[in-house]
Amino acid sequence: MLRPGPFPHGIAPHELCWWNIHGIFACMTHSPSTSLEARRGFRQLLHKQKQLIDRLLEQLDDPNVSSLRLLELIEALEGLDRRKAELSVTFREEVSLLRTREEERSVRQFVLRALGFLGCPQPARFLRQFIWAHERIDLETRGFGALRRDEARAWRRRPGHRVAYIVPALDPAGHALARWMARSDWPLASRIAVEGADRLFTLTGLSSVIRARGEAPKSAGAPYLALIEQYATELEIGRRASQPPGSDWLSSIRTNLEEEIQSLEPLVVSKQGDRERQLSSLPEEQQLWGIQMNTHGHSTY
Repeated sequence: MLRPGPFPHGIAPHELCWWNIHGIFACMTHSPSTSLEARRGFRQLLHKQKQLIDRLLEQLDDPNVSSLRLLELIEALEGLDRRKAELSVTFREEVSLLRTREEERSVRQFVLRALGFLGCPQPARFLRQFIWAHERIDLETRGFGALRRDEARAWRRRPGHRVAYIVPALDPAGHALARWMARSDWPLASRIAVEGADRLFTLTGLSSVIRARGEAPKSAGAPYLALIEQYATELEIGRRASQPPGSDWLSSIRTNLEEEIQSLEPLVVSKQGDRERQLSSLPEEQQLWGIQMNTHGHSTY
Protein backbone atom coordinates (compact mmCIF):
# COMPACT_ATOMS: atom_id res chain seq x y z
CA MET A 1 0.00 0.00 0.00
CA LEU A 2 1.18 3.51 -0.77
CA ARG A 3 2.10 5.84 2.04
CA PRO A 4 -0.54 8.43 3.04
CA GLY A 5 -0.43 11.69 1.17
CA PRO A 6 -2.52 14.09 -0.88
CA PHE A 7 -3.86 12.43 -4.03
CA PRO A 8 -5.50 14.55 -6.74
CA HIS A 9 -8.64 13.56 -8.58
CA GLY A 10 -10.00 11.78 -5.52
CA ILE A 11 -7.53 8.86 -5.48
CA ALA A 12 -7.18 7.38 -2.03
CA PRO A 13 -4.13 5.27 -1.13
CA HIS A 14 -6.21 2.12 -0.75
CA GLU A 15 -7.48 2.52 -4.31
CA LEU A 16 -4.03 1.68 -5.60
CA CYS A 17 -3.92 -1.76 -3.99
CA TRP A 18 -4.04 -4.72 -6.32
CA TRP A 19 -6.99 -6.28 -4.54
CA ASN A 20 -9.09 -3.17 -5.16
CA ILE A 21 -8.20 -3.35 -8.86
CA HIS A 22 -8.98 -7.06 -8.81
CA GLY A 23 -12.46 -6.27 -7.54
CA ILE A 24 -13.31 -4.45 -10.74
CA PHE A 25 -12.39 -7.52 -12.75
CA ALA A 26 -14.07 -9.99 -10.39
CA CYS A 27 -17.39 -8.18 -10.60
CA MET A 28 -17.15 -8.07 -14.35
CA THR A 29 -16.47 -11.78 -14.81
CA HIS A 30 -19.62 -12.79 -12.94
CA SER A 31 -21.92 -10.53 -14.96
CA PRO A 32 -24.10 -12.09 -17.66
CA SER A 33 -23.50 -9.06 -19.91
CA THR A 34 -19.85 -9.94 -20.28
CA SER A 35 -18.96 -7.69 -23.21
CA LEU A 36 -20.67 -4.61 -21.78
CA GLU A 37 -19.22 -5.19 -18.33
CA ALA A 38 -15.77 -5.73 -19.84
CA ARG A 39 -15.98 -2.33 -21.51
CA ARG A 40 -17.05 -0.71 -18.25
CA GLY A 41 -14.32 -2.46 -16.32
CA PHE A 42 -11.71 -1.45 -18.86
CA ARG A 43 -12.90 2.15 -18.77
CA GLN A 44 -12.52 2.20 -14.97
CA LEU A 45 -9.00 0.84 -15.22
CA LEU A 46 -8.06 3.41 -17.86
CA HIS A 47 -9.36 6.23 -15.67
CA LYS A 48 -7.36 4.91 -12.72
CA GLN A 49 -4.31 4.58 -14.93
CA LYS A 50 -4.64 8.15 -16.16
CA GLN A 51 -4.90 9.42 -12.60
CA LEU A 52 -1.84 7.44 -11.55
CA ILE A 53 0.17 8.66 -14.53
CA ASP A 54 -0.74 12.27 -13.74
CA ARG A 55 0.34 11.74 -10.14
CA LEU A 56 3.58 10.08 -11.19
CA LEU A 57 4.43 12.84 -13.66
CA GLU A 58 3.82 15.41 -10.96
CA GLN A 59 6.02 13.63 -8.41
CA LEU A 60 8.84 12.91 -10.85
CA ASP A 61 9.40 16.67 -11.06
CA ASP A 62 9.46 17.04 -7.27
CA PRO A 63 12.98 16.49 -5.85
CA ASN A 64 11.47 16.01 -2.38
CA VAL A 65 9.63 12.85 -3.41
CA SER A 66 11.57 9.73 -2.45
CA SER A 67 12.51 6.96 -4.86
CA LEU A 68 10.43 4.60 -2.74
CA ARG A 69 7.34 6.71 -3.34
CA LEU A 70 7.98 6.75 -7.07
CA LEU A 71 8.51 2.98 -7.09
CA GLU A 72 5.19 2.44 -5.35
CA LEU A 73 3.41 4.44 -8.04
CA ILE A 74 5.21 2.55 -10.79
CA GLU A 75 4.26 -0.79 -9.21
CA ALA A 76 0.65 0.36 -8.96
CA LEU A 77 0.70 1.11 -12.69
CA GLU A 78 2.16 -2.32 -13.38
CA GLY A 79 -0.70 -3.85 -11.42
CA LEU A 80 -3.16 -2.00 -13.64
CA ASP A 81 -1.37 -3.30 -16.75
CA ARG A 82 -1.81 -6.87 -15.50
CA ARG A 83 -5.52 -6.31 -14.91
CA LYS A 84 -5.93 -4.78 -18.37
CA ALA A 85 -4.27 -7.85 -19.86
CA GLU A 86 -6.77 -10.08 -18.04
CA LEU A 87 -9.71 -7.96 -19.15
CA SER A 88 -8.50 -8.05 -22.75
CA VAL A 89 -9.12 -11.81 -22.79
CA THR A 90 -12.86 -11.07 -22.91
CA PHE A 91 -12.46 -8.96 -26.04
CA ARG A 92 -10.15 -11.57 -27.55
CA GLU A 93 -12.76 -14.30 -27.06
CA GLU A 94 -15.48 -12.11 -28.55
CA VAL A 95 -13.38 -11.24 -31.62
CA SER A 96 -12.41 -14.88 -32.08
CA LEU A 97 -16.03 -16.03 -31.94
CA LEU A 98 -17.10 -13.39 -34.45
CA ARG A 99 -14.26 -14.23 -36.84
CA THR A 100 -15.04 -17.95 -36.60
CA ARG A 101 -18.64 -17.27 -37.60
CA GLU A 102 -17.56 -15.01 -40.45
CA GLU A 103 -15.00 -17.43 -41.86
CA GLU A 104 -17.17 -20.55 -41.47
CA ARG A 105 -14.06 -22.71 -41.36
CA SER A 106 -13.18 -25.55 -39.01
CA VAL A 107 -10.22 -25.65 -36.66
CA ARG A 108 -8.40 -28.07 -38.97
CA GLN A 109 -8.81 -25.65 -41.88
CA PHE A 110 -7.29 -22.81 -39.86
CA VAL A 111 -4.37 -25.02 -38.82
CA LEU A 112 -3.76 -26.35 -42.36
CA ARG A 113 -3.90 -22.83 -43.77
CA ALA A 114 -1.45 -21.56 -41.15
CA LEU A 115 0.97 -24.44 -41.78
CA GLY A 116 0.76 -23.79 -45.50
CA PHE A 117 1.68 -20.14 -44.98
CA LEU A 118 4.52 -20.91 -42.56
CA GLY A 119 5.90 -23.59 -44.85
CA CYS A 120 7.38 -26.02 -42.31
CA PRO A 121 6.44 -27.95 -39.14
CA GLN A 122 5.62 -25.82 -36.12
CA PRO A 123 4.80 -26.48 -32.45
CA ALA A 124 1.24 -26.00 -31.25
CA ARG A 125 2.20 -22.93 -29.21
CA PHE A 126 3.61 -21.07 -32.21
CA LEU A 127 0.66 -22.08 -34.39
CA ARG A 128 -1.82 -20.74 -31.88
CA GLN A 129 0.01 -17.42 -31.63
CA PHE A 130 0.35 -17.07 -35.39
CA ILE A 131 -3.30 -17.94 -36.06
CA TRP A 132 -4.35 -15.31 -33.53
CA ALA A 133 -2.18 -12.64 -35.17
CA HIS A 134 -3.04 -13.66 -38.74
CA GLU A 135 -6.66 -14.77 -38.51
CA ARG A 136 -7.83 -13.24 -35.21
CA ILE A 137 -8.98 -16.71 -34.16
CA ASP A 138 -7.99 -17.95 -30.70
CA LEU A 139 -7.53 -21.73 -30.74
CA GLU A 140 -6.92 -23.81 -27.63
CA THR A 141 -3.72 -25.82 -27.97
CA ARG A 142 -5.24 -28.47 -25.68
CA GLY A 143 -7.49 -29.43 -28.58
CA PHE A 144 -4.65 -29.90 -31.07
CA GLY A 145 -3.85 -33.42 -29.88
CA ALA A 146 -7.46 -34.51 -30.33
CA LEU A 147 -7.50 -32.83 -33.74
CA ARG A 148 -4.50 -34.85 -34.88
CA ARG A 149 -6.07 -38.08 -33.60
CA ASP A 150 -9.24 -37.25 -35.55
CA GLU A 151 -7.10 -36.68 -38.64
CA ALA A 152 -5.47 -40.09 -38.22
CA ARG A 153 -8.86 -41.79 -37.87
CA ALA A 154 -10.12 -39.99 -40.98
CA TRP A 155 -7.07 -41.10 -42.97
CA ARG A 156 -7.47 -44.72 -41.88
CA ARG A 157 -11.13 -44.71 -42.92
CA ARG A 158 -10.38 -43.29 -46.38
CA PRO A 159 -6.63 -42.97 -47.00
CA GLY A 160 -5.77 -39.98 -49.18
CA HIS A 161 -9.35 -38.81 -49.49
CA ARG A 162 -8.45 -35.29 -48.32
CA VAL A 163 -5.99 -32.99 -50.04
CA ALA A 164 -3.97 -32.75 -46.82
CA TYR A 165 -4.08 -34.04 -43.25
CA ILE A 166 -2.60 -32.57 -40.09
CA VAL A 167 0.19 -34.96 -39.12
CA PRO A 168 3.03 -34.90 -36.60
CA ALA A 169 6.61 -34.10 -37.40
CA LEU A 170 8.83 -37.16 -36.93
CA ASP A 171 12.03 -37.63 -34.98
CA PRO A 172 15.03 -39.18 -36.84
CA ALA A 173 13.88 -42.67 -35.84
CA GLY A 174 10.41 -42.10 -37.27
CA HIS A 175 8.46 -41.59 -34.05
CA ALA A 176 5.83 -38.87 -33.81
CA LEU A 177 6.78 -35.64 -32.05
CA ALA A 178 3.69 -34.79 -30.05
CA ARG A 179 4.05 -31.00 -30.00
CA TRP A 180 5.06 -30.50 -33.64
CA MET A 181 2.46 -30.33 -36.41
CA ALA A 182 2.90 -30.63 -40.17
CA ARG A 183 0.96 -31.23 -43.39
CA SER A 184 0.70 -34.65 -45.00
CA ASP A 185 1.22 -33.20 -48.50
CA TRP A 186 4.76 -32.10 -47.62
CA PRO A 187 7.67 -34.40 -48.57
CA LEU A 188 8.66 -36.85 -45.85
CA ALA A 189 12.14 -35.32 -45.54
CA SER A 190 10.75 -31.87 -44.68
CA ARG A 191 8.82 -33.37 -41.76
CA ILE A 192 11.81 -35.05 -40.08
CA ALA A 193 13.18 -33.10 -37.12
CA VAL A 194 16.86 -33.96 -37.38
CA GLU A 195 19.51 -32.13 -35.37
CA GLY A 196 19.14 -28.39 -35.95
CA ALA A 197 15.73 -28.71 -37.60
CA ASP A 198 13.74 -27.37 -34.67
CA ARG A 199 15.71 -24.12 -34.80
CA LEU A 200 15.44 -23.95 -38.58
CA PHE A 201 11.68 -24.50 -38.35
CA THR A 202 11.35 -21.68 -35.84
CA LEU A 203 13.57 -19.34 -37.85
CA THR A 204 11.55 -20.06 -40.99
CA GLY A 205 8.28 -19.58 -39.13
CA LEU A 206 9.46 -16.24 -37.76
CA SER A 207 10.52 -15.15 -41.24
CA SER A 208 6.99 -15.95 -42.44
CA VAL A 209 5.51 -13.88 -39.60
CA ILE A 210 7.56 -10.90 -40.74
CA ARG A 211 6.28 -11.44 -44.28
CA ALA A 212 2.69 -11.64 -43.01
CA ARG A 213 3.17 -8.43 -41.08
CA GLY A 214 4.40 -6.70 -44.24
CA GLU A 215 1.31 -7.87 -46.14
CA ALA A 216 -1.15 -6.82 -43.42
CA PRO A 217 -2.69 -3.35 -43.05
CA LYS A 218 -0.74 -1.06 -40.72
CA SER A 219 -3.61 -1.08 -38.24
CA ALA A 220 -3.29 -4.88 -37.89
CA GLY A 221 0.46 -4.95 -37.27
CA ALA A 222 0.60 -4.99 -33.45
CA PRO A 223 -0.04 -8.75 -32.92
CA TYR A 224 2.66 -9.60 -35.46
CA LEU A 225 5.17 -7.26 -33.82
CA ALA A 226 4.53 -8.83 -30.40
CA LEU A 227 5.10 -12.29 -31.87
CA ILE A 228 8.24 -11.20 -33.72
CA GLU A 229 9.67 -9.57 -30.62
CA GLN A 230 8.97 -12.61 -28.46
CA TYR A 231 10.64 -15.14 -30.75
CA ALA A 232 13.48 -12.84 -31.80
CA THR A 233 14.31 -12.56 -28.12
CA GLU A 234 14.02 -16.31 -27.52
CA LEU A 235 16.20 -17.05 -30.53
CA GLU A 236 18.62 -14.27 -29.56
CA ILE A 237 18.39 -12.68 -32.98
CA GLY A 238 18.78 -8.93 -33.31
CA ARG A 239 18.41 -7.97 -29.66
CA ARG A 240 16.35 -4.81 -29.66
CA ALA A 241 17.19 -1.59 -27.90
CA SER A 242 14.85 0.26 -25.58
CA GLN A 243 13.05 2.04 -28.43
CA PRO A 244 9.81 0.59 -29.82
CA PRO A 245 10.26 -1.86 -32.70
CA GLY A 246 10.30 -0.08 -36.04
CA SER A 247 11.51 -0.53 -39.60
CA ASP A 248 15.22 -0.54 -38.65
CA TRP A 249 14.65 -3.14 -35.96
CA LEU A 250 12.61 -5.35 -38.30
CA SER A 251 15.16 -4.93 -41.05
CA SER A 252 17.88 -6.10 -38.69
CA ILE A 253 15.80 -9.12 -37.61
CA ARG A 254 15.05 -10.01 -41.23
CA THR A 255 18.70 -9.80 -42.23
CA ASN A 256 19.83 -11.94 -39.29
CA LEU A 257 17.13 -14.50 -40.04
CA GLU A 258 18.08 -14.78 -43.70
CA GLU A 259 21.75 -15.19 -42.88
CA GLU A 260 21.19 -17.94 -40.31
CA ILE A 261 18.63 -19.76 -42.45
CA GLN A 262 21.03 -19.76 -45.40
CA SER A 263 23.76 -21.14 -43.16
CA LEU A 264 21.69 -23.77 -41.35
CA GLU A 265 19.34 -24.98 -44.07
CA PRO A 266 21.84 -26.95 -46.22
CA LEU A 267 23.06 -28.89 -43.17
CA VAL A 268 19.54 -29.73 -42.02
CA VAL A 269 18.31 -30.64 -45.50
CA SER A 270 21.27 -33.00 -45.98
CA LYS A 271 20.52 -34.80 -42.70
CA GLN A 272 16.81 -34.94 -43.54
CA GLY A 273 17.64 -36.55 -46.89
CA ASP A 274 19.72 -39.20 -45.14
CA ARG A 275 16.90 -40.03 -42.74
CA GLU A 276 14.29 -40.01 -45.50
CA ARG A 277 16.19 -42.74 -47.31
CA GLN A 278 15.99 -44.82 -44.13
CA LEU A 279 12.33 -44.12 -43.40
CA SER A 280 10.94 -44.26 -46.95
CA SER A 281 10.67 -48.04 -46.69
CA LEU A 282 8.07 -47.70 -43.93
CA PRO A 283 4.38 -48.20 -44.76
CA GLU A 284 2.63 -44.96 -45.77
CA GLU A 285 0.70 -44.85 -42.50
CA GLN A 286 3.90 -44.83 -40.45
CA GLN A 287 5.49 -42.25 -42.73
CA LEU A 288 2.56 -39.97 -41.91
CA TRP A 289 1.72 -40.75 -38.30
CA GLY A 290 4.95 -42.20 -37.00
CA ILE A 291 6.12 -45.57 -35.72
CA GLN A 292 4.06 -46.75 -32.77
CA MET A 293 5.66 -48.09 -29.60
CA ASN A 294 4.46 -51.39 -28.11
CA THR A 295 3.91 -51.97 -24.40
CA HIS A 296 7.58 -52.95 -23.94
CA GLY A 297 8.82 -49.68 -25.43
CA HIS A 298 9.97 -51.28 -28.71
CA SER A 299 9.14 -49.88 -32.15
CA THR A 300 6.54 -51.78 -34.16
CA TYR A 301 6.89 -51.70 -37.96
